[in-house]
Order: sequence, then C-alpha cells, then structure tokens
Amino acid sequence: MSVNSSFIKDRLYDLCHVLANRVLLYSEKQIPDLLPFLKYKMYVANNTLNLTNLPAFDDPVFIKNTFKDKYNIKEDKILLFCGRVQQRKKLDLLLDNIESIDESLGVVVIGSGQEKYSEIYSHSRVYFLGELYNAEVEAAFVSSDLFCIPGHIGLS
Repeated sequence: MSVNSSFIKDRLYDLCHVLANRVLLYSEKQIPDLLPFLKYKMYVANNTLNLTNLPAFDDPVFIKNTFKDKYNIKEDKILLFCGRVQQRKKLDLLLDNIESIDESLGVVVIGSGQEKYSEIYSHSRVYFLGELYNAEVEAAFVSSDLFCIPGHIGLS
C-alpha cells in the first residue's frame, strides 16, 4: 500500500470514530491508537467472564455438581471447549482423540456451529450443549477442570 493510500485509510478510520456514537475497544491498550479528543466515546469491553455473579461462587463444588446434574454429565472431571465451532479451532482433533483421553474426563462442547460435529461424533463422554449464555456459561467454566481449543482461538 502506498503512503498516500495509507494516509487516506487512516483518515477514513478516524472519520468513522468521529461519526460514531460510541467506540468499543477490546482492551485499554487500544486507547492511545485513537484520537485523544474521542476519549469520552471510548468504552473497554473486555472479553471476559464475571464469575462473581454466580449465586454460589463461594462453593465451586456445588456449582460443578449442579452443572453436571443438569446436563447428565457422568464423568468426574470436565474438559471444556467453549466458543463458536469453526474449522480453524480444530475441535475435530480433540474429538478424534477422545479414546486416548483419561476415562474420568467428559468433554463438554459449548458454542454455535456444532451441529455437524454432534452428528459425526457420537461418544458417551462428549456432551454437545449448544449455545449457553451468562450464568450458564460461567457455571461451565467454574465446573471445568481443563479448557481446550486445539486450534486458533480468536477471542475465546
């Protein structure tokens, strides 16, 4: 890209922020990259979970037992895959190797796009829960013993 087109691109980027009502950022590290007079429009929306909202956060064993009962998870431990299921995240690598994973571990898959996997991978230790939100996904993280995305994770 030439210097001139890069300059134009940067000005269009700035113009978008000037015209926007709000500018959402992934982290505070992005603030210096934006025009200083737009700070009043900037909000940092970290890609995180707030586990303190769980009613029984003081008792993770209670949360885990409740989660396992609700989804009929029989194994002692939970390996969690959470995120939009896409080829680049390589869920198939995890599911292809389910037999080599400790038998006390159940694999819980949460996220959109898992339909084709749930048809192909029918295993008693794999639980396809679909999309979960808010307290349910927070409970899944508190309940899990391991978190695994074998491929590129993006914002997970």
